Amino acid sequence: MDRDSVLLVVHGMGETSEGSTVQRTVKPLVKLMKRRSDPDDVEVVGGTANTPRHTDIRYTGNGNASEIRVTEFWWAQSFNPAGILTFVFWIAWRVVRHLIRIASMYRRRLIDDQDREIENRFEFRPAEQTRLAALTSGAKLRWIQKLAVIVQYLLLLGVVIPFTILSPVIIPALAILSIIPGTKQATTPIKEFFNNLIIGSLADIWVIVEDRSQSRAIRDSLVTQIKDLAAEHGSRPIVLFAHSTGNLIVYDALAQLREEANMLPVNPRFSAVENGRANHAIQQLRTWVSIGSILTMDWKTGVVRGNNQTWRRNIPERMSWVNLWSRYDIATGSELYRPAGATELERGPVNRRVVNFGSMALDHTGFWENEEEVFLVLLDELGGRRPENDFWRQANDVSQISEQEELDIRSRRRYTPLLMITNAIAWLSIPAGAAIAGITPSFASKLTNNLGLTSLADFFNFGWISQIVNEGPTAGFGERLLFTAIIALIWFVLVYLVWYFVIKVAIFGTMMRIERNRSARRFLASKTTNI
Repeated sequence: MDRDSVLLVVHGMGETSEGSTVQRTVKPLVKLMKRRSDPDDVEVVGGTANTPRHTDIRYTGNGNASEIRVTEFWWAQSFNPAGILTFVFWIAWRVVRHLIRIASMYRRRLIDDQDREIENRFEFRPAEQTRLAALTSGAKLRWIQKLAVIVQYLLLLGVVIPFTILSPVIIPALAILSIIPGTKQATTPIKEFFNNLIIGSLADIWVIVEDRSQSRAIRDSLVTQIKDLAAEHGSRPIVLFAHSTGNLIVYDALAQLREEANMLPVNPRFSAVENGRANHAIQQLRTWVSIGSILTMDWKTGVVRGNNQTWRRNIPERMSWVNLWSRYDIATGSELYRPAGATELERGPVNRRVVNFGSMALDHTGFWENEEEVFLVLLDELGGRRPENDFWRQANDVSQISEQEELDIRSRRRYTPLLMITNAIAWLSIPAGAAIAGITPSFASKLTNNLGLTSLADFFNFGWISQIVNEGPTAGFGERLLFTAIIALIWFVLVYLVWYFVIKVAIFGTMMRIERNRSARRFLASKTTNI
């Protein structure tokens, strides 16, 4: 049996440099393999400045040699964005509807903490229930995390959705204000921030969903790359790994491959050679692992269903599809399943819920940091259960948790709940800061200055913030409301930065490395004992 495999990674929305997604994927995979074997048996080849788009991971342990070729489909600069007016009106129409429907899901989820709707639809195996219980914060502390999610939910309703609705007015207004001499210094950083946040990320989704000419070109490039990989690597199985918007491209490409392989009448231009290449590629496709998939825009919230049937076509039957989702992923909202009444669809994915951070602000990107759940699943699909590849776990029964997997879950369990709680405290600083500013504005101004936050605002050319904080609110309702909002915002920025760099990166990062090393030593000791 061929022990080699190919992993094709497709990035999501936002600015992504060439080769960065490969390295983002290789690092956790290599860490996991080294923790499960002699580190000298794992070697990384490639990924240099000359070959940024692929890296080889070679394993030579247990008397066998195997290789994983990790490559990427990079599409970040493969399109032209929409005009500003077209784009912002699309945001106000489709993105707002998507966010409102996701907010409705969160409302039910906050009321029903156990996700009974989902558990009734999917029969969780005992091993799955054990894993989820291990990665959920204890009942005594969960209410703090839930309170923080409520704060995020209220911000979604009170700030994000209204701003998105008003974006056709706000974004052009900021562009005009940024060229006026008296307001340029204050408005230019705000305009650039929102341009990067909204236009820099959501423009990718607009191209894939609305501009069929450009999206077909991107899809055809992925189809060609899959065919080329299948031809180049012979009998190696191919695993697809996609995040966010990348899953829309993958689904479209897989459906296109199936149509080419079947030579459907809607595709008369394909030759017998391309038909053969498509069939060979389908034979080599083993699994598609989707994370943070915004295919929910069609299958769940339905905001693109009326104008686009791209994601209602069928994909190849023989390959498996595993969808990893997180409870508070603001982009997806929930698990992914075939829409009711969509009889034309033959299949949906196998859904598996993972626990990233328990935060609306972090769960969509948190998949990349979730070694113990996301990358163990990926390593499983790349051959981690084969007897000759002892770099992961040796249990062949997928319904059971092996000793090695349980050790990994325990190591994550030690820090994830506490990380959730401390992150919740950071978000709770918003209502706390607003309350202090509203009750005792003079004390709030003094404390903000003593903490050096106004100096920090001046450093980043936000001098108007210092002016408002130092002058304090007047009797007017609008000035008092603005003062309260600014105090709450800059307090949150301070607490969040402390949480991220001190608690998450320094303290918990060190704790997790120690725990993962301890887990690796236990595993290697058990292997030695068994021998």
